[in-house]
Amino acid sequence: MLDYLLPSASTPMLAGTLATLLLMLIPISLAPLRQRLWRHHLRFKRWHYGIGAALLVLLAIHVIGVGF
Repeated sequence: MLDYLLPSASTPMLAGTLATLLLMLIPISLAPLRQRLWRHHLRFKRWHYGIGAALLVLLAIHVIGVGF
């Protein structure tokens, strides 16, 4: 399993690893922390949409590449 975390891993496995790292950003969308990080709601929405889109693409690469 540790081989999937190395940079020499296959593309679908690296995509899954990156998607997992993006999912670990969920706590920054909680209201108290979000309001401290982003003063303007529009900036938060842009980051939220961008991270969400990247997550969906990485998950699709992972699922299709692995064969599920």
